[in-house]
Amino acid sequence: MKLRKLTVALALVGSAHAAFAATVEVMPMVGYQFNGSRDLAGPRNDRLDLKNAALRGLSIGYLNKEDGELELSWTRAYSSAEIQRSGGASPDRFDVRVEQFHINGLYMMDPA
Repeated sequence: MKLRKLTVALALVGSAHAAFAATVEVMPMVGYQFNGSRDLAGPRNDRLDLKNAALRGLSIGYLNKEDGELELSWTRAYSSAEIQRSGGASPDRFDVRVEQFHINGLYMMDPA
């Protein structure tokens, strides 16, 4: 459902392209996400380790005239996690999906 809403929003932005004399750019993203570990304060759990993973995503930018840009970025990474237990118990291992959404804005003070 969210993907459908995003597709409709992209179509609206794309159709407004000619009306507002702006530029829309769509760029795929691939990379690698470095994750870390976190100490847990619970009585049963000592530490959470999130494994590093490859990621993919999409970035959509809307450039208005020559002095600004709005950008929406989305990335998704499939990884695995491990929770270290206190008292020598065996760790819990499970798969995770990390999704990130970013909204960025850029304003150029003196376009050259």
